Amino acid sequence: MFSRWKKIDFVIAILFVLTNISYLLLPNYIFKFFLWALIITAVSRLLLLFKRKLLWRIRNRLIFSGLFIVAAPIFFILIFFYFTSYILIAHYEVLILNNIMDSRLLRFEHIADNFLDLQNIEKMKTMAQIPMRFDQGALNILFFKWTASTPYKGGTIDHREGKPGPGNTLSQNMNERGTASIPSKGGTAAGHEEKQGEFSCVFEHPTGEFPKKKLAVMNFKGYFMLNNRLYHGVIKQKKQFAVLIANTISQEYLDDLSTISDFKIKYRDPYDGRHMQMMEEITSDPELMSKQTSFLPYFFDYKFLDFNTLRNNKPSEESGRFLLKIDFNRLYDKVFSTGQGSAQDDTLKFIILLIVLFAPIVVFSFFIGFRMIRVITRSINQITKGTQKIRNGDFSFRIKTRSKDELQYLGESFNEMAAGIDRLLVEEKEKQRLEEELRIARSIQLRLLPPDTFESEKFELAAVNIPAAEIAGDYFDYFFEKENYLSLLVADVSGKGAPAAFYMAELKGLINHLHKEEISPADLIAECHSVLSDSLDKVTFITMIVARFVIPRKKFVLSRAGHTQALFYSQREKKCLELFPEGVAIGLINFSREKIKEIEVEYHPGDILFLFSDGLSEILNKDDEMIGVKNLKRIICNNSRASAGEIKQKMLDFAIKFSDTEINRDDLTFIVLKVK
Repeated sequence: MFSRWKKIDFVIAILFVLTNISYLLLPNYIFKFFLWALIITAVSRLLLLFKRKLLWRIRNRLIFSGLFIVAAPIFFILIFFYFTSYILIAHYEVLILNNIMDSRLLRFEHIADNFLDLQNIEKMKTMAQIPMRFDQGALNILFFKWTASTPYKGGTIDHREGKPGPGNTLSQNMNERGTASIPSKGGTAAGHEEKQGEFSCVFEHPTGEFPKKKLAVMNFKGYFMLNNRLYHGVIKQKKQFAVLIANTISQEYLDDLSTISDFKIKYRDPYDGRHMQMMEEITSDPELMSKQTSFLPYFFDYKFLDFNTLRNNKPSEESGRFLLKIDFNRLYDKVFSTGQGSAQDDTLKFIILLIVLFAPIVVFSFFIGFRMIRVITRSINQITKGTQKIRNGDFSFRIKTRSKDELQYLGESFNEMAAGIDRLLVEEKEKQRLEEELRIARSIQLRLLPPDTFESEKFELAAVNIPAAEIAGDYFDYFFEKENYLSLLVADVSGKGAPAAFYMAELKGLINHLHKEEISPADLIAECHSVLSDSLDKVTFITMIVARFVIPRKKFVLSRAGHTQALFYSQREKKCLELFPEGVAIGLINFSREKIKEIEVEYHPGDILFLFSDGLSEILNKDDEMIGVKNLKRIICNNSRASAGEIKQKMLDFAIKFSDTEINRDDLTFIVLKVK
């Protein structure tokens, strides 16, 4: 069972065991670590199985890719329009909130101008009761009147106009009695006496929480922070009076604003969690994370002046944000619940029309794509199936394709290949049968040849027969009768292979019969022609060289029928001679006994007779140069004191080294005879 497991399977098994052990014995965080590792590894294994079992087929891959090509653009277009509409709606809601807050600032400015036009505290107090009736709990109104002229950081307070010098901000510390101490530049240093100014009237809404600790009087409108509270309002000055009108920004105040829009506003203190990530803020809101809500989050950014932090005698400019929770269901209901003939109704009808127009096109495109994939993959599936059949040895399977394209051409080529392989297998079986028969024929032929070594009291002999094919057309033989004669011959049937081998076998039987009659070499050749000429075809002939050593006379008689010359090394003369008596090949039309000549040579101990076929002398090297008779004579002379077997081996080694390739382009046969 485990032999089929992959490495990842063993990892999953180990993680499973470690997860269970950590659950029972180890801390919770270690258990969670192993659990997540197990889940990730198991999912990876499932994806690998999915890819191997389902996506390994090209057809499935193309279908999935087609689905992806069709579905992905639709999906991304929908996502694009969704987020685009989300961004547009969110910006629209931000614009609504901005307009609400700006409209309040305009109203505050109008009210402040009315107050400043009165230039009378009592009248201002009486008039201040009117806006407070309509904005209970959050509205703060303060009045200031300056009664002293005091040096102030690069400028003076003009008691006649009630405003600071050019380019300066008036900052005052108020106590509970409503008086203000105005510090001079450098504090209470010598030469600058601290002078007191006071407010002739301070009015504040009784339910408001506007602090009486620190205030910067300047022309300003917007958001500002004072004593860790956020306000939204205006500060205006005119002559001796200054007016501040501001709303305290709190969650209750923002909830009141939400009643006139399609969003809710969540208050966030600008200094609490200023660097909090958006996702953390969203996930911490239970209303946003609820499955039953349709709210989507967005942020409303604003800038405010922080009067608690002065930089170069001016309040610092900071930024903050509210979390907008946009109710898309409410917007959707508004859009789709409009009456007949309205602009929204026309837009809805236009959207439905676009869907009706484009949906059939998408469906039709998908259908066409699926059909194309099916046509392509059907042929590929057929080819895959055919390949599997061929692997299993079934070469009768044929692919049927009707696509009339390259795939059909590929299928037809596959069918031709399968048929060709089938024919090749039949031919291979036939070839194996023939090779087996040739192997048997070669073994029979080798049994027809005598042993390749022979030794007597007066002679030693070594022979070689190497076929170019499985069986050879070359033939060597020798016959010995003690104290009488030793006959040896080398024959070469034209051509090679089986036909030459058959003629060689016929020649072997004839020679075995004729040598018993103790006829001369020339008569032997003539008799062979007389018997074989009728059986040889017109293009076949046999060359042969025969030597008969007459032991009592210490001479040998040599006769040749169109064969290569014999090489005779004389130990006394230290020379290697070429012997080639006249003669015509057996089977030729112009053959006659008179054309077969004999020569007689006296031999002595140490003499060497070398008979060979042209398969040795015509061996080629890589430069197409033949080994030639000259090299053969040199080898014999250089090894004249060696035995016949050693000379044979030297000759073979030189032939192999000279050719540097196959030495048996033709049948190779030779006999080395050395006189003792």
